[in-house]
Amino acid sequence: MPRLRNLLLLAVLLAPVRVAAQNALPPAPTVQREASRYRFLPEASTGLRELWSRSLAEKREYVACLGGQIREDSVVVERVLTLEPTAADSLGVSAQASIDTCGPPLYHGTVHTHIALVDGERPYERFSGADRGVMLMWWRRWKMDGMFCVLYTQREAYCEVDGT
Repeated sequence: MPRLRNLLLLAVLLAPVRVAAQNALPPAPTVQREASRYRFLPEASTGLRELWSRSLAEKREYVACLGGQIREDSVVVERVLTLEPTAADSLGVSAQASIDTCGPPLYHGTVHTHIALVDGERPYERFSGADRGVMLMWWRRWKMDGMFCVLYTQREAYCEVDGT
């Protein structure tokens, strides 16, 4: 299967998105996945808002694990686990730590904040080359599609399903 890169600009942090319980979600269609929609359960929305607030207050990038389901037609994010900073590098969380921690069965990828501004005015809205390298390392370790997001404002994120 060719490598999937499904792009989506989201307003994820405006309010918690109410999604039915896992077993109440409609069955996934039997067509090739095009993850055109990300849905965030209330607990995940709260975790993302806290991640952004902490990142902004401390003026540093933070990384968290994302857990949930990558379905045929959507991605449901059920949980967020913020990783604590280490002295690993200037960004505070080593790529290896996020790859090791943010894998199956509980987690299926990562989210990180972009608080730096391009020209001091607008946020970086997409993954950097280094981000893509970490996504590739994640796939090599876990051999499955992953969910990846970058929060770039209090209310907006850019997310992709990436993998095989």
